[in-house]
Amino acid sequence: MSTPAKYGLEQMPDTVLEKILGYSDWPAIQSLRKTCHFFYSLNPPKIRDFRIQMPTFESIQITIGLEGHPPRVIHYNKNGNNCEIVWNSRRRRVSEGFLEVFFMDFEGVRFSMIKNFGVWFHPEDVRFPESMEKILKLRPLKIENLTLEVHDNLQILSILPYTSPTAISISGQETYINLDTVVNLNSWKNAKEIEILWVTVGVPVEEFLHFSIVNVQKFGRLDAKEVVLVKEKFLTSPTPIHYNLGYNHFTDDNNLLDTVFGDPDTCEDDTGFMEKRWYFSIPNEEKVLEIEFCNEFVLFRRIEIEEVPEKRILFHEIPGFFNILITSS
Repeated sequence: MSTPAKYGLEQMPDTVLEKILGYSDWPAIQSLRKTCHFFYSLNPPKIRDFRIQMPTFESIQITIGLEGHPPRVIHYNKNGNNCEIVWNSRRRRVSEGFLEVFFMDFEGVRFSMIKNFGVWFHPEDVRFPESMEKILKLRPLKIENLTLEVHDNLQILSILPYTSPTAISISGQETYINLDTVVNLNSWKNAKEIEILWVTVGVPVEEFLHFSIVNVQKFGRLDAKEVVLVKEKFLTSPTPIHYNLGYNHFTDDNNLLDTVFGDPDTCEDDTGFMEKRWYFSIPNEEKVLEIEFCNEFVLFRRIEIEEVPEKRILFHEIPGFFNILITSS
């Protein structure tokens, strides 16, 4: 009688093994992938979200959302000269520093599986961004969404140059950031959407005109000439869709907006500020550009012509001509 053939995990089809991994949580997957090259080469479940936070000098917290699994929170805590890893109610001590242990685990991540990546920096720590930059230089991230909470340009520059996001979100804590070096990065120039919150931006609006969607809470200063520039971009390019430009200070010498745009629709807000709205037809499109000038922000958006309020002035600009229509009631 012949001896039955013995089959190990290596003989199982990759699709079966990857299905098994799909039922495993993050710590189990990472431990398994460290055992040998065979398991390291397998594709774990796609990582929907990978978020890193450094709340103190002595801890790192990561939140991982695998496809088909609820988010998992893992802590890397300093414990003397050791690292204590905590997830759920489980604890494991490793006889190395917490930063070293975290980055060893991070290097084992299959970066191609990550969809959304986020980092929340500690305001004073320099070790973390330096270590992160060394890894990402060798293994850039191609992701859909990048979220950063930062305190200066250097923290942005430790991540953004080595990623290729479609959408970028940057936030701070009432921080002023110039962004003069950031706007020259290919990652910035190739992204489609940008959101900047709780950061006062020091670069001109011109550096944002390649984006389709812009939401900037605060430009340090916004000039009427820049508003005219954005309006021309909307009327001559299909790229911009929705811009929300906040500002700390607005300058409009010689009432330029009313002179260039024409008489607006006006409405006084609760603070007594006179809000203004203009509507412009977009050449070769059925949509209309709405510009809303409010206290602390200017809003640009493409809308359907049916959304233009009744009996409102709709400006039409044609080379060599300038005319207006009154929308019907």
